[in-house]
Amino acid sequence: MNQKDNSSELFDSFIRIHKVITRGLRVGLSRGTGFANHGFPPGNIQQGFSDYLQSLVSVLTAHHLAEDGLIFPYLRSKHLSAPYGRLTANHVSMGKLLRLVGEIIPDMAGASPDEGIGMVCEHFRRVSEIWKPHIDTEESSFTSQAFADSLTPTEQSQLNADMGKFASEHTNPPELVLPFVLFNLAGADRAGMARTIPGPVMQDLIMKEWRPRWAAMQPFLLD
Repeated sequence: MNQKDNSSELFDSFIRIHKVITRGLRVGLSRGTGFANHGFPPGNIQQGFSDYLQSLVSVLTAHHLAEDGLIFPYLRSKHLSAPYGRLTANHVSMGKLLRLVGEIIPDMAGASPDEGIGMVCEHFRRVSEIWKPHIDTEESSFTSQAFADSLTPTEQSQLNADMGKFASEHTNPPELVLPFVLFNLAGADRAGMARTIPGPVMQDLIMKEWRPRWAAMQPFLLD
């Protein structure tokens, strides 16, 4: 694999997780607003939405922890220029809001729609206002070319592997988080994410053993 391919793979990993989170925020806010206004329909939609939001909070929190504790320090050591201080400050602001959401979610599956879901939507609205310009800055700073200019092919591959390992260790529960990540993507993005998941985990766990656990989320996921 040449240097351009390695850096493209690293950049693609950044872009894919940003797409997962962006869609998660959009779905959480739009569907949550509807539930706040009209209530939850019969069935397990309320539990599925709670699971979806729990997964979103876990993925977004772990993503920021990985950037602050692993990715940003490494890229700074390689003299890759970016407004690291501002990006980290954004993480702090979003983290406070996500913790508030996390306190509401455990009770939300059994709460009446006007006792929590409205606050969840308000917190996610504020997160979304920070998120869009935040990732625009990241994606303009951490480009494929920037990676190629600052990191060797081996370093790019190792950072990509370290990112994946960190994510697997800091997102829970896996039976919700992995389907959440995979099925908030479509087409080539989903195929690229699927290649990072071991075959037995994909076929035996996600698609079979874990499916009853994440099935309630399906109305909020892509086909």
